[in-house]
Amino acid sequence: MRLTTPRARILPILAAAALLASCGRKERYPRIIAQPPPPAPALPAPPPQQRYAPPQFPYAPPIAPASEEAARQLADFRVPQGMELALWAAEPDLANPVAFDVAADGRVYVAETFRQETEGVPDNRSFPEFLERDLRTTTVEERGENYLASHPEFLAEWTDQEERIRVLWDADGDGRAETSKVFARGFRDLLDGTGAGVLAVGADVYFTCIPKLWKLTDADRDGAAEDGLALHHGYGPRIAFRGHDLHGLVLGPDGRLWFSVGDRGYHVLTPEGRLLSDPGRGGVFRCNLDGSELEVYYAGLRNPQELAFDDWGNLFTVDNNCDAGDRARLVYLAEGGDSGWSMNFQYLGDRGPWMPEGWWQPRDQVEDQAAFLNPPLANVTSGPSGFAAYPGVGLPDKYANSFFICDFTGGSGSSGIRRLLLGPDGAGFRLAEQEEFLWGMLVTDVCFGPDGALWALDWVEGWTGAGKGRIWRGAFPEAASDAARETAALLGADFRERDTGELGALLGHPDRRVRLKAQFALAERGAQEELRSAALAEEESAARVASVLGAAWLPRAQGRLRRVHAIWGLIQLRRVGELGILLAARDPELRAQAARAFGEAADASQGAALTALLQDPDARVRYHAAMSLAKTGARAAARAPVLARLIAAW
Repeated sequence: MRLTTPRARILPILAAAALLASCGRKERYPRIIAQPPPPAPALPAPPPQQRYAPPQFPYAPPIAPASEEAARQLADFRVPQGMELALWAAEPDLANPVAFDVAADGRVYVAETFRQETEGVPDNRSFPEFLERDLRTTTVEERGENYLASHPEFLAEWTDQEERIRVLWDADGDGRAETSKVFARGFRDLLDGTGAGVLAVGADVYFTCIPKLWKLTDADRDGAAEDGLALHHGYGPRIAFRGHDLHGLVLGPDGRLWFSVGDRGYHVLTPEGRLLSDPGRGGVFRCNLDGSELEVYYAGLRNPQELAFDDWGNLFTVDNNCDAGDRARLVYLAEGGDSGWSMNFQYLGDRGPWMPEGWWQPRDQVEDQAAFLNPPLANVTSGPSGFAAYPGVGLPDKYANSFFICDFTGGSGSSGIRRLLLGPDGAGFRLAEQEEFLWGMLVTDVCFGPDGALWALDWVEGWTGAGKGRIWRGAFPEAASDAARETAALLGADFRERDTGELGALLGHPDRRVRLKAQFALAERGAQEELRSAALAEEESAARVASVLGAAWLPRAQGRLRRVHAIWGLIQLRRVGELGILLAARDPELRAQAARAFGEAADASQGAALTALLQDPDARVRYHAAMSLAKTGARAAARAPVLARLIAAW
């Protein structure tokens, strides 16, 4: 099948095809969007969840001593004009840092690894004897059998080092961490992978370490988790390549936990007893904060290290290349999409269809590309790692709406942080700008602090960990402004004590993190009327915004985004019925957000209006209308003719 369809039109076509599939016409579009598998045989109840308890045995990993090396290193960095870069922490206070999170209270949680390569997390390139059996492995338990079939000695040799979480903080405010504690440790089972994701949410810290997603709790705030629970088990059946692990933790605009896995795959029995299984493919997941309602959101990725949402709830990642002349890929993660990668491609000389058919390339660079693919927006970076979207406060205005991606190549001279800026392209996006932002650092992760300063996590050298690690804080003058200080104060405040009206005004704050915090607080207290009023309001009263945010905030208040966050809050409450009026809004973004809301809340009440939006002049509106119709399924068969005509017209 020869495709000449412009990239800008692909997403509405995929969404419409998904809807056609829901109309019982799957045979015409067999690979456009993956459909749910047929009902599986009855499964046993999920096993009891494993609890975390602080280990009582000692552990002293190999960590380099303190030195003046970091001070000398600073001179080699290329720093953007106007940014002051300062060392915040260094070895021996942290070592081999894979990922980190700067919490709302200023504490920094770091995932450390001491088990790379010959210490417990292997790679098929170093252990080719594992490969044949690995290609047919389905569960993590079978992976353990594969290890021991060739190397029974690994039961002891690969369980003496650990993955762990370190927490650091600067109590005296001098710009340097003086407290460093082990927050959680003991992740050393034969089946454990790299601890590659960490996210602080209140007193809880989520931690991804194959084969489990952990929720760890520090109720007394002493810097050490006293309790925890494995929410899921079964990620990483395959050995594959080292680093293709469980990672990417982020809190989504729906209040749910989102994360990713590389092509080590998954075979997970959910708390509700559903089996999610794709042992050789990477993907993106979301679930509630207690681990319930786990679902696969996106498929066919190779190694998507981290995820980032923009201000409008669109989700992106940068996926690693397969070392065959392809390049890493910036991907818009459209729900139900598939990037096409499968772990077995790695061991074929031509990588199967990946290289010959250009599956790794943007649509407009390939004349004849598989129709089921969600192609990348662009090819960027050589070793994508940490990924973050600027939240809105703390950087100069020229960086508004930017994404920051870590490019990790194994050597500091060719590594650093790139800045990306996206632009609209039909129902999707295009890469509008990119530049080397902070360069010369072997950086694994990037975050924004409560004041909007940019934080970088430095692996320092090598691939397997030299026992070193550093945290750098990069601040522009904007991070010391009144706006930044007020933002940090709001992020550290207890919103349970805030008035509902005040929270409603904070939905228009310039910083996305404050807006989300206000949205979650309103949803938690069931403030449906406040959210409905904010969603439907044409304009927000300047007096009200000034009374809550202060008059100085008025030029930066986000009235349009205030309405979008209110829509998201109503989705959390599953109370979207009154949003039907927005399906006819003049603003296409509001029409798109409202259309999406009915699908997210599984509300089929607006079937006729959504069907009409399939002919909306805006491609993004058509896309979300088609997706929501497919998800709600109301009177689906009646829409098949119009969808067929639309696909033909596109």
